Amino acid sequence: MDLFLILVPIGLITYALFEFEYEKVWFILAAMIWSGLCSWLRWKVPFGDVSLVTLKGFYLSTELTFNFGAAYFFGYMIDALDASSSLRRRCLEVHPDRRVQVLLVAWGIVSFFQGFMGFGVSAALCSVLLMFMGFPATCAAMSVIIGEMGSQVFSSTGFPMIRGLQEVFTSHDIAQRILAAGFSLPQYTRLVTAQTVLVTALPAFLTPMLILLAMKRWHCPEKEEGWLKDAQPLCLLAGGSFTVPYVLAGILLGPEYPTLCGGIATLATLLWAVRTETALPSSLWDFPPPVEWPPHWNGHYDDPPPEAKDDIPDWVLFTPFIILAVGMLLQQLSWSPVRWLLLREVWVFGHWWGGHASFTIQPLVQPGWIFLFAAFSAQILHATHIRDIRINLTDTVEPTLSSLLELGFLCPTCLLLGEALLGKEAAPAREALAAAVGWWWLPLSAVLAAIIGFGSGGDVASNIHLMPLQAALGYQLDFPVFVLIAMQAACSSGGVLICECTVSIAGEFVGLLGRERRTFAKLLLPCILLLAFYVTVSVFTAMLWHYLGIGDPLTKH
Repeated sequence: MDLFLILVPIGLITYALFEFEYEKVWFILAAMIWSGLCSWLRWKVPFGDVSLVTLKGFYLSTELTFNFGAAYFFGYMIDALDASSSLRRRCLEVHPDRRVQVLLVAWGIVSFFQGFMGFGVSAALCSVLLMFMGFPATCAAMSVIIGEMGSQVFSSTGFPMIRGLQEVFTSHDIAQRILAAGFSLPQYTRLVTAQTVLVTALPAFLTPMLILLAMKRWHCPEKEEGWLKDAQPLCLLAGGSFTVPYVLAGILLGPEYPTLCGGIATLATLLWAVRTETALPSSLWDFPPPVEWPPHWNGHYDDPPPEAKDDIPDWVLFTPFIILAVGMLLQQLSWSPVRWLLLREVWVFGHWWGGHASFTIQPLVQPGWIFLFAAFSAQILHATHIRDIRINLTDTVEPTLSSLLELGFLCPTCLLLGEALLGKEAAPAREALAAAVGWWWLPLSAVLAAIIGFGSGGDVASNIHLMPLQAALGYQLDFPVFVLIAMQAACSSGGVLICECTVSIAGEFVGLLGRERRTFAKLLLPCILLLAFYVTVSVFTAMLWHYLGIGDPLTKH
């Protein structure tokens, strides 16, 4: 019975999120009402806790929408300026081979941007950059989306992972159990981070090769012998230069640094390789002339590429990105004095009408403020007209409103289910769910993490909603919880690979709106294989840690 009550809202959410339309928001609303009533009447969650968790869900949806909207606005501002044309000229001057160019932009620049941006901005900026460099629109969008795949988990200086773990540590007795086992919360965070980088290291290493494989499969009409083999040394160099610092930073430093260090290292390595002509293809390759391209290669982007201006100083071009990177680091790093000042503004709600739940609002510790500050800094530096700001704000409204409608009832629903399954009164429900699914929970939770990441447009929402549930069921199944949380973080990023947000924003900037089905179909199989890989590696590492005697404070034994 309990399992049926849990599956009903999950089924409604899954149906509503695939090919989301505004009319389907009523299914998510029905799932929220169902979850609230079941939590109160069936699982005996106090009415005060149900009310407070619902309010927390609405706040989280507003928080995530604000961050998405600010990121979109930054992307539109940069795209509207002369920055894209100047970057295009600099990239074209690096090397004439298209394989080198796509690895430099879709892997080097994307992973570098992902380290401190995330939220789909790198997909938008780099897809239009590739198109202006002479790539087909579909190739540009596909390449940057695959490039995001390898660097997504710790994007935005680790914000998705950090935000999800905050929910884990505030869930009932989890923090007390960790402390009682002799771990501090930062130590457990590093344990989860180390496991996550081990799970995601191989896909990150292979991402440059996957970019070229997709390019060869869909955009290389002439089946040239040795086309891919000629570029393999550069692919291995690009993958290795990202993966080594990525893994070391994750094991030694924490969740803020893996993608940031890997992105900086791989971009610097690729630029060094081009400058010294190391590991480059032995022959040059280019697309056929644009007049010979099939119609489906092109987008409906009518405007010609902007002319690159030589009079833009480098410091003006890159200052907005530097502001964004420094701001993200100062906001997220635990030792930052800026973070200490921002955390002084805290609102606490809790213990309503006899309930025990509480939650904390930190309104200033949001990446959205940094995106807005960097966007307006770019406007001032480039001395653009105030009319451009108004136009970009208008362009930002539609995707932001869509995110708010999707997340508005999704966040309360997921949190209500989590509250019901995590509370002390819900022990029978947890036991029933654990007994019903057993170790099948691993692939099921991987799919669920990907679905929430796919539907909500980001792994932040997926981690917030599911990481506490992973901790509770991991304890019930006596499975290493840090392995489950790491798998959750990896699989949610896999869902983002094919989410409507990523596909749409990458397609919108290159004129592919309305043709997302074609891109989605091409990315679905890689996404499924990626989730299967994450589950397999998680099971293998769990068995390895058990054999080596490495335990988890959140398991029974």
